[in-house]
Amino acid sequence: MKKLHFLLLAFVWAAAFTACSKDEIPDPNAPTGLPALLDPDDVCSCMDDLEFMRYCYRNFDTDKNGKVSRAEADAVTEMDLTEYRTSLRSITGIGYFTNLRTIIGAGCCYLETVDLSNNRKITSIQKNAFQNCGMTNVLLPNSVTSIGDEAFAWCGQLASITLPNRVTSIGERAFYGCHYMESIHMPDGVTSIGKSAFEGCRDLTDIRIPKGLTQIGDRAFYYCSYLTGDIKIPDKVKTIGAKAFAGCYNLTGIAIGNGTTAIGSEAFYDCYNITSVTIGKHVTSIGSGTFFRCSNLNSIKIPEEVTVIGYWAFCDCDSLVNIYCKPTVPPTLGRGAFNYIDSSAKIYVPAASVEAYKTAKGWSEYASRIEGF
Repeated sequence: MKKLHFLLLAFVWAAAFTACSKDEIPDPNAPTGLPALLDPDDVCSCMDDLEFMRYCYRNFDTDKNGKVSRAEADAVTEMDLTEYRTSLRSITGIGYFTNLRTIIGAGCCYLETVDLSNNRKITSIQKNAFQNCGMTNVLLPNSVTSIGDEAFAWCGQLASITLPNRVTSIGERAFYGCHYMESIHMPDGVTSIGKSAFEGCRDLTDIRIPKGLTQIGDRAFYYCSYLTGDIKIPDKVKTIGAKAFAGCYNLTGIAIGNGTTAIGSEAFYDCYNITSVTIGKHVTSIGSGTFFRCSNLNSIKIPEEVTVIGYWAFCDCDSLVNIYCKPTVPPTLGRGAFNYIDSSAKIYVPAASVEAYKTAKGWSEYASRIEGF
């Protein structure tokens, strides 16, 4: 009898422990923070937008009972909301569609908030997904690894966005024309920023270039005119695209890492408040007009591996006084590369190479300024 009693107690204890353990270990993929359902058998009963509710009933109520059950919601992998682009204001309740992989809401100009944080099967924000939408706030799921071309282009009211830690690429024109966007958090895993990704984001005041970045596309930050302070280009960046930071006239300093080999044409054109530039030691090419009209720059050191300096590269840098050019062989020099710099400016080159510089094509135009160091 005692043995039977002991076995019974052991069974009860084991069952209680198992139940307790299950309660204490939450499912990491379970939705969180979802709005309450007025009808527990209908995921649409939490929706506060009649157009979104109508869309869901029309497309996902497969058994035509006037409800969208959890099972019916789980079967949904794609939503295209463009039919409602002039009337849709909210997609509250979308988090119940946990297997959603693709959403297209381009042109939903009255859409105010997008919260996809519970849609953890979404790995990419598709091309044009939210182009020209009116939202001020976006929450993305941690599953997202890429932002497609023009995904948020012309979202003129978007003020800030945090990209999930798994994002590795930002497509071309992804945030083009987001005029009022003041801040963006880019994780260190981002390896590429596409052409014109942030072009015209005029209110963007501060960015930190991701440590893992290898490529900055042409016009990536073109005329982000309120960007302030110093920009540090990480060592992994191989190329800086043409006009990448052109017109960012509130920047004060640029430090280019030692992994960069080429600086594109007009990359820092019209950045007239820059006072200091550090060029990485493995740069071989400085593009045409790269530092054109950087009128507060007073000193520059050109690394010894540089073989090409494009036309007008430092033209109109009228405060430029000291130019240290380290290559022993004069780089190919484009026309007007040092035109309109300070009248007292000197070009310092290796002492053994002074004559070579003074007689080299392009450099001979500045022979009176060339001295040895």
